[in-house]
Amino acid sequence: MKKLLYITFFLTLLGTQSCKEKEVNDPEKVSFLKPLDSLQNLKRSLMKLDDYEALSVGIIRPDTTVVWDFGKANENSLFRIGSVSKSFVGLSIMKLVEQNKVSLDDTLTNLIPEIDIINPWVDTKPILLRHLVEASAGFISYRREDFIPDPEVTPIQELLTNNPYTFESSWEPGKYSTYHNVGPMISAYIVEKKSNMSYESFVKKYLFEPMEMDRTYLLLNEDIKSNLINYNDSTYSHIRPRPSGAIVTSNRQLLNLVDMLIHDGVFEDKKVFENSTIKRFETSTSTLAAEKLGITYGHAVNNWTIIHNNQIFNMHGGAIDPGFLALYLYSSELNTGFSFTFKGKGNKSMFNEILALVFPYLEIERPKQEVVKMTSNDENTFIGCYKQITKSRLSSPEIFIEIQKDSLGNLQIYDSNFDEEPNYKSLKPTSIRNVYLDDNPLNNFSLSGQSQYAFLVDENGNQVIQKLDYSWEAYEKIECEKD
Repeated sequence: MKKLLYITFFLTLLGTQSCKEKEVNDPEKVSFLKPLDSLQNLKRSLMKLDDYEALSVGIIRPDTTVVWDFGKANENSLFRIGSVSKSFVGLSIMKLVEQNKVSLDDTLTNLIPEIDIINPWVDTKPILLRHLVEASAGFISYRREDFIPDPEVTPIQELLTNNPYTFESSWEPGKYSTYHNVGPMISAYIVEKKSNMSYESFVKKYLFEPMEMDRTYLLLNEDIKSNLINYNDSTYSHIRPRPSGAIVTSNRQLLNLVDMLIHDGVFEDKKVFENSTIKRFETSTSTLAAEKLGITYGHAVNNWTIIHNNQIFNMHGGAIDPGFLALYLYSSELNTGFSFTFKGKGNKSMFNEILALVFPYLEIERPKQEVVKMTSNDENTFIGCYKQITKSRLSSPEIFIEIQKDSLGNLQIYDSNFDEEPNYKSLKPTSIRNVYLDDNPLNNFSLSGQSQYAFLVDENGNQVIQKLDYSWEAYEKIECEKD
């Protein structure tokens, strides 16, 4: 099998030119591994990256905020941000929760009975709203066809009722997460139904306006025509899943979102969300790892967590043709984050490269964590062959891996689903007993080059391996084929 859709999803970089820097008064006393005066080294590194037409990078730390523009980018430039749009859907649902118009434990059957959704487990495990926004409803629906043009800007309900694909749970809801586009579409319809507003109007009133994102749009207008990088009538199109990927904005305004999230719902002294709302937005509750191990990071409410050197960051990335890439990432614990918008050849593997450059400037000195591993006997129960039971594309091939022990008795994954070595991926224990780390960025789909795997036993006694970061694969143990 060939390289698994190297979806090192999204993003990447960079160019040359203008700079805006603003010192923050009274910075909090946070000691970063890279001091303030070293940020110019980061800027020079970003400038050396290839395959860009325009790039804007913004960084927030307690000691400074910087925004750098490269190539064709300037302070007026607009970019398409693709799937970053999904986070605005998640925040819109959380606003409805604040308004007591929905509960995350509402069932889709009760919320939207008019939408035909098939769930073979409906009697015992109905699909809840939190399953929908945490991508654990069991839908397999990431398809190129999702992004066909929609010049008529068809109403969301009509898109859902006339969708040529079946909305069906392919595994038990609330057990595993996998990335897809249909969830945000259904969520946006729920926003419309419960608010009596169009989704575009709702997100403008409750998100864009309070965060001073007045140049952030879901629909084409004159500002986009004038300021979108390389705007062209023949290549710009409204897409069917607008809530999942249609937003156009500037990096400066995307950085406003980061600022609000860092400050737990407050932007420029205005309360956009309750603190508890943002904490819930960042929390994963509906996976086997959450149920069995109490792990609250993973695919949260239309945002993700990513782990780098024992630090958890929240984020979302996006890509949309032709060649637009975007990302935001932050840690409210560290009061820091960054965002970037990009237009170029769209080499998505560069996403890893820009993260590798930026992460050292977001890190602080952290105490070494105590390692807690399973007993050797417990590890041995997981040795064997596994089949992937989750997928985000209908066309994804069947994937198999094997858990082994190396010559030193340490766990490793044998994964032959790549064109290049290493097919053997060493696993290191972490501070969580059943969670192991693969930190070899080669043949590793993690956006940070560091993947975590939870070793679990489900309610039926099956050994399960669940990846805790993008792209959230889950595997069940099977009999190994005999040679």
